[in-house]
Amino acid sequence: MDHDSLVALITERVVEVLAQSAVGGGVSALTQEVRTQASPGRRVLLCGAPGAAAEAPAWQALRSVAGVHWVGVDWPGYPVDRITRGLGRCPDKVVPPPEVWDDLVRSVEAVVLPFAPLDVLARTALLLVDSPPAAAVVAGLIQGVPVLVGGDDAERLTRHSSRIPGGILGVLQGHVRTIQGMGLRLESPAQIAAHLAHGVSRLAGSASGGRDVVTNEDVLAAINAGLSVLEVASGSIVTALARETANRNGIEVRFR
Repeated sequence: MDHDSLVALITERVVEVLAQSAVGGGVSALTQEVRTQASPGRRVLLCGAPGAAAEAPAWQALRSVAGVHWVGVDWPGYPVDRITRGLGRCPDKVVPPPEVWDDLVRSVEAVVLPFAPLDVLARTALLLVDSPPAAAVVAGLIQGVPVLVGGDDAERLTRHSSRIPGGILGVLQGHVRTIQGMGLRLESPAQIAAHLAHGVSRLAGSASGGRDVVTNEDVLAAINAGLSVLEVASGSIVTALARETANRNGIEVRFR
């Protein structure tokens, strides 16, 4: 068999194997690589979170977005097959949760959580990165990458606030204010789809592309200096402890 015939035979066999994998529903590493190469577009990191009440409308809105190269996070709490069912297709690239998120987050145009149950909001507000959704969000905020999070779950809880004990409602509202102060966008599914369809501009950050973090030490320094207002750069992240100390001592944290 000559060289050209051998190449043709190998090519035919590879195509046959790929077709069989698609029919069987499996996604081999080779198939995934081919899909990644054949799906150009703006890279957007997509991470699901279990326990949300508003999954269906969120996925329906994202299905309509074109020109996006979806990078799906595959983790036990929300495996990639659930993302595939939601999008109506396999993500263009599938990645496991990295030990350090910075490089992955810097490689995408935006971080998207289609929905955010209460535990994700709480973890984000407290800068806890012990679950992939919260870790992706916090890394995006610190790196200055736009983070779009579905706000339907938070809105639903707020809408039915009369049924929620005052103490719990106060904590929830505090978490929402904290993460919004960090620059996180809680959006409806339609708003997220619109942002992605028109392109999401990278938020202004420091020279390194990241954001300033306002710590408890910064607030204590303002108190010692006799200040009543602590001015911080727009988009800065104020840690939960810093915000609590500021509130307790009557210090206004003002974004300029």
